[in-house]
Amino acid sequence: MHDLVNDLAIAVSRRYCYRLEDNDPEHGKIGSISYFSYHPSSFHDTFHKFELLRETKNLRTFLPLSKRRGGKGLSHKFLHEMLPKFRSLRFLSLLFYKIHKLPDSISDLKHLRLLNLSSTPLETLPECICALYNLQTLLLSDCEKLEELPVSLAKLINLSYLDISGTPLKKMPLYMSRLRNLRVLTNFIVGKDSGSMIEELGKFPKLRGRLFISKLENVCSGRDASMANLKGKKHLDELTLEWNGAINDSQAVRDVLDNLQPHSSIKHLKIIGYGGTTFPDWLGNSSLSHLESLSLSNCENCFSLPALGQLESLQSLEIVGMSYISDLAEDFYGDVSATKPFPSLKKLRIEKLPEWERWYIPEGEVFNRLKKLSIIDCPKLIGELPQQLASLQSLEISGCDNLVCPSGRLSVFNGEIRQKFSSLRELKISALKNLKELPLQLNQLFRLTVDDCGSLLPSHVSRLPASLYSLEYKGCCNLELESSSGEDGGALERLILENCDTVKVKVEWLASFPMLKGVQFYKCKSVEMLSVPAAPGIGIGNQSGMTTTTTSTSSVMTSLQSLYISFCNDLILSFPAPNLTRLEIWYCEKLTSLPQRMESLLPSLRSLLLLNCPEIECFPEGGLPSTLQSLAIFDCKKLTSRRREWGLDKLPSLADLTIKSPCDEVESFPEEDWRLPCALQSLYLSSLQNLKVLNYSALRHLTSLQMLGIYHCPRLQSLPEEGLPASLTELHIANCPLLKPRLEWEKGQDWPKVARIHRVIVDRQPVP
Repeated sequence: MHDLVNDLAIAVSRRYCYRLEDNDPEHGKIGSISYFSYHPSSFHDTFHKFELLRETKNLRTFLPLSKRRGGKGLSHKFLHEMLPKFRSLRFLSLLFYKIHKLPDSISDLKHLRLLNLSSTPLETLPECICALYNLQTLLLSDCEKLEELPVSLAKLINLSYLDISGTPLKKMPLYMSRLRNLRVLTNFIVGKDSGSMIEELGKFPKLRGRLFISKLENVCSGRDASMANLKGKKHLDELTLEWNGAINDSQAVRDVLDNLQPHSSIKHLKIIGYGGTTFPDWLGNSSLSHLESLSLSNCENCFSLPALGQLESLQSLEIVGMSYISDLAEDFYGDVSATKPFPSLKKLRIEKLPEWERWYIPEGEVFNRLKKLSIIDCPKLIGELPQQLASLQSLEISGCDNLVCPSGRLSVFNGEIRQKFSSLRELKISALKNLKELPLQLNQLFRLTVDDCGSLLPSHVSRLPASLYSLEYKGCCNLELESSSGEDGGALERLILENCDTVKVKVEWLASFPMLKGVQFYKCKSVEMLSVPAAPGIGIGNQSGMTTTTTSTSSVMTSLQSLYISFCNDLILSFPAPNLTRLEIWYCEKLTSLPQRMESLLPSLRSLLLLNCPEIECFPEGGLPSTLQSLAIFDCKKLTSRRREWGLDKLPSLADLTIKSPCDEVESFPEEDWRLPCALQSLYLSSLQNLKVLNYSALRHLTSLQMLGIYHCPRLQSLPEEGLPASLTELHIANCPLLKPRLEWEKGQDWPKVARIHRVIVDRQPVP
């Protein structure tokens, strides 16, 4: 039935709706459509993409169907010349496009009802946008460079929805209260001048959704705050109250917050930077019966908390940055004899309470529904944590040294661990200098992160729970992983070792995890990853001419698919990896050699990336694996100088090649005596400082080449007289000052050579 309805909808709308990717020959004439949608290209949309709209006269909707973040280029010619001609537009979305400035001709779109400019790098909005009197929805979220709205914004009298969330505005336009139809206003920045003060909010009784009020330090009195009438805005779901400046009168600030009480229907509340010494009574009042999440952060002067345990619907609670809280006592829970405290709480985060010492836990059921608990940077906290944590799935403890017992175990893990933490799936422990033991009995643990626990014994890292999927181990001086994890192995698939001075890993230990797919070494000064001699294995090391060692069959890592190594000076690796598909080595400045016999030892390798490994001189004897599909070489000067020995023409599957290196001797590319594989589809060149010409006689053999990128080649003068390979569909040129003017649309000397190419990008801008 669903397919039938879908087919019917397409048939009915065919005459008026067009989606660019459809390529349906039965579509009506493009000039008659009113609804146009399309999927943006990954990087840039050129003028050619929209040329089919030239004859369109009644276009009402222009909608890119983009779900992925990341700036995409949009043709300047389309934005400034074609788009303003769609005078009938009602719905215009430019979401995610890299647009720094709108044309003034945008004001010609008089019928526009919705304008979406979210996630664009706009720095200003033209005043003429205020002439769009029919505009009802203006979306400006996450415009990270936009600091001001047009002065005359209040002229948009039909505006009902204004989203400016995530946009760093410094102030609001004056007289916002004139926008009588406003129903959604995501942010309001309180000003000091008439027309921008908090009482402007009082004129919007029907505000709904979420509201973020910042710069509350500009509110002088509780009376002024009451004029915002937050208590009367029953349709608000989410409210954030933020103070940004210094607080001189804590009592006046308390009066302000006292009069900013929201309606009892509020579901999410955040209070940031509040400077009072106590919170108002309404915050712990059971009348907030619908409140689901509460965040109190950087309220530095508060020395007590209200009875938050009485909030019956509260599921998430954050308490962050309170320097004077010394204990969480009975008052924190309210009347436990009448009401079970925190009956719905699932997430609790307590962070940066430097004076917090005691945590009173009442008898009976409390926190028994808690699923996530984080205690961070509370160095004076002593004693045990809540006991009834059978529902707990995630636990994080960081910077709480007093929670470590003299035995070296965390106090929370005293007693019967398996029963107490039967649901725990994620454990993150960091900055505990006296910790010596890990709770290895957690047989449901899925993810374990250990960071900066200098006293932890390496043996506790070697023996891991069989259920563990991911292990991140950071900040250890000397780490040796040798012991077997057990005959049955484990579920470990992801291993990250970071900021360890010395790492020695027996491959037999890794091979005991039959599902291990990814290993990453990051900022480890010395890394050894060796196996017991017996059978051939990989050899990567700091000594040129290094021979390949042999390894036992028990050390074959058949499941390993990716290996990432970065910022490791001393590196010795030797192990077989028959299914490794991706190898990346970054900033290993002392590395001199790659694995010998890579063809036989890495028979599945598809991607190899080398970045800033200046001592590598050549690829190993026998060349690279014939399965290689992508090769990227960045700043490996010695290796690049011997590029003619790479043997790339023997790689039948190589589709993507990237070379970035200051090769002073290269004036022509590709060189006559350096043949590239015919199957190459993408070629990227960068930082060839003396490159002057592209060699067409060598390029013409690349009959599959679709993408060519040339960057930072300041002496490149022109494109070949014969043009570029006919298969090319995309050309990127950046920071090539001599070539740029020659590619000017319809005027440049080299424009005829590239005019047929579907997408031409110069200095990150589509041409035309």
